[in-house]
Amino acid sequence: MIVFSSVSFAYPEKPVLHDFSMHVLPGEQVRLTGASGAGKTTVLKLILGLKRPQSGEIRVNAGRVSVLFQEDRLLPFYTVAGNLDLFCDPARARELLDELGIASAADQYPSQLSGGIARRAALARALTLDADLYLFDEPFTGLDAESRKTCLSVLRRRLADRTAVFVSHLAEDDEELPLREIPVR
Repeated sequence: MIVFSSVSFAYPEKPVLHDFSMHVLPGEQVRLTGASGAGKTTVLKLILGLKRPQSGEIRVNAGRVSVLFQEDRLLPFYTVAGNLDLFCDPARARELLDELGIASAADQYPSQLSGGIARRAALARALTLDADLYLFDEPFTGLDAESRKTCLSVLRRRLADRTAVFVSHLAEDDEELPLREIPVR
């Protein structure tokens, strides 16, 4: 589904990937690991075609792709439910909000949300799309232990047999959502 062959990429001020290769099979879930600034988020941008490599080859065989960026990127002029309703029917949106423990925030606007609720709303929106590939960049940022546990449970259920690439710095996430690690250096 995803193949990087000897990919190199540099920002004007800093090289981040040099001769990087990886593969992700259909239905596989992986976690990109590495130090801050190693290029994990850049790999996601390359998968999406938002950046182009200076050398190497990238092949992505996926029709629909759903993304959770590091920033929540909720549309400020829609309620939480409205942000989800753009991508699925209202019943499914409410179901996701309930599963993630934030159904009570459905009629609130993003500016009214705490960081943790906004993050779970963004995660719910990413899960609304019936995608071939899911990309999650730091999905648990700003979540307390209980909220993270709830989100991990929802992800396990919703992503069964789905292809997903995660960027996460929390080692405890590996225990709840075991993933093949791909080091990015």
